[in-house]
Amino acid sequence: MRINDVNGVKFVTFDNLERTGLVRHCFTTRVGGVCTGPAESLSFAEGPGCAPSGVLENYRIIGAAAGFAVENMVKTHQTHTANIRVTGPADRGKGVLWPRGFADIDGLAADAPGVILTTLHADCAALFFLDPVRKVIALAHAGWRGTLGGIARAAIDSMVSLGARPADILAAIGPHIGDCCFEVGADVARAFRDKGFGASVRPAADTFNDKFYVDLARVNCDIMMKTGIPPEHIEVCGLCTKCRPDLFFSHRYSGRERGEMAGFLELV
Repeated sequence: MRINDVNGVKFVTFDNLERTGLVRHCFTTRVGGVCTGPAESLSFAEGPGCAPSGVLENYRIIGAAAGFAVENMVKTHQTHTANIRVTGPADRGKGVLWPRGFADIDGLAADAPGVILTTLHADCAALFFLDPVRKVIALAHAGWRGTLGGIARAAIDSMVSLGARPADILAAIGPHIGDCCFEVGADVARAFRDKGFGASVRPAADTFNDKFYVDLARVNCDIMMKTGIPPEHIEVCGLCTKCRPDLFFSHRYSGRERGEMAGFLELV
């Protein structure tokens, strides 16, 4: 994992994906854009301090810094589902330049070059996937609901439908709220344990409050490996979005008054 700085625009890239030379990708930080106030500055969500014109300008800024064409982006409609849409050239621009025409989609897959899969994040993990043999990609937004719902498996299944093989897939998990900070109640902790992810749940120090911490990266890694992705093919960013408000937007840190980062993935 590397934090890049291109003309003051900071974004994260992953070594395992970069080495293939087959994709352009990045996970943005909050640094380098035009928005103000709680959305300062590289936000991709409309809100206080970030009008639609500012959001579009930020897409252009990250496009110039990381090599993306804004007109080729297609963006999810995230509602914390495990739904994946297989997309293609006909979808380019949807959700960024004009209406999507689809809803309730938290992940995208493609096997055509020049289609930029785009997701938004403010604590939830971005899951990047590439089969370098069959040239298939997927990108998913994985909060705790999507993680528990198996969005990692759904993304991999969508790639398999396009000819990918799990044993060949490379995966990366972007910056997200870490198990240091992702506190949940007993009901959510129980839901993870009931799904077989008890090893990713630990009680808070003050057990009287009946609070727990969940490791979303570990759960998603477990799911990926169970589908057949070799562990050495998975790269995990160790940066916690809540711990690093200087670099990232975080819902748990700032509440609803904040911006959102974006993940991008494109076959080239």
